[in-house]
Amino acid sequence: MIKKCKTMRQSNVELCRIASILLVLIVHSNFAYLGWPNTLEDTTIYNLLLQGLSIIGVNVFILITGYFSTFPKKKSLINLFATIVFYGVLLLGAVIYNGNFTYKSLFLISSSNWFILDYLGLLLLCPFLNSYIDNASKNNFKIALLSLLVYYIWFGYLPGFNADFNHGYSILSFVVIYLIGRYIRLYGINWIKHPACIFALCTVALGAMGYISLKYNIGMNTIRGSKWLDTKVFCYNNPIVILSSVSFFMFFLNLKINPSKFINHVSKSCLAILLIHTSPGVSPLLRTYFNKITEIPSNTLYVLTYVGGVVAIFATCVLIDQIRLKFFEILRIYYKKL
Repeated sequence: MIKKCKTMRQSNVELCRIASILLVLIVHSNFAYLGWPNTLEDTTIYNLLLQGLSIIGVNVFILITGYFSTFPKKKSLINLFATIVFYGVLLLGAVIYNGNFTYKSLFLISSSNWFILDYLGLLLLCPFLNSYIDNASKNNFKIALLSLLVYYIWFGYLPGFNADFNHGYSILSFVVIYLIGRYIRLYGINWIKHPACIFALCTVALGAMGYISLKYNIGMNTIRGSKWLDTKVFCYNNPIVILSSVSFFMFFLNLKINPSKFINHVSKSCLAILLIHTSPGVSPLLRTYFNKITEIPSNTLYVLTYVGGVVAIFATCVLIDQIRLKFFEILRIYYKKL
């Protein structure tokens, strides 16, 4: 990721970054791969709670970006673009195998990889956001952020017709979360005293919302082509999801751990994990795997296979990214010799 300076790498925050990517893997292995339920018979309370727990992954990732205050320099943007192209080429075989090849595949441009496009847009906006934050007083920043949050929730979440926010899947939504992360870094949030408890309560509340909406068929009519469960309960701009994301992040901020080279090194591969597992070549394979293991009759064996699958995806992506890191290191050494 692109940060203000390398000395800002804090192992507790980098551990949170790793956790956020694990949550993204979990949320994808749930309804994204298994399909969104229309009735309670299509799912379980455990799946609803799992969705409520893991839906915060992307928001937490953006909170961390805001916390560290991103300054996209020329070298950093080139490195990001090179990483995208590297994995586009590396995963080309899997894309062709699944019959999903287009020229866009070389740049990992697909609906499943929406994140990288919006994230890149956020990075390009960051200098303007940082310029305002650096020159605004605490009170002015607070008023602006609260006003933006009210607008974000009132017009972007409650009516469900503001396409600009797209239920949290947009650059505008990333801007809101980025500003929250920056505010936390500069001024903190004193009213969150027990973040772990708040996160747990939010998870239960989201699971309960999902259960009630399915049980009583609330909002089962399509909203802009999507189900209520997707656009109102388990969406990034749900106020409960935002509170859960902030609480989860605050929990890791309060952790007191010694600097860890291992944690800091693994966290460098978090973006690669996103790029790899959401690739149009890899995503269909993972969807097949997680659908297949639902046929396992033993609950214990299913849980072990599920957890093992998530861990295996994470570990495999990290190992693959070591190739990229080494390759880029060789290129930098060669470039300096020219």
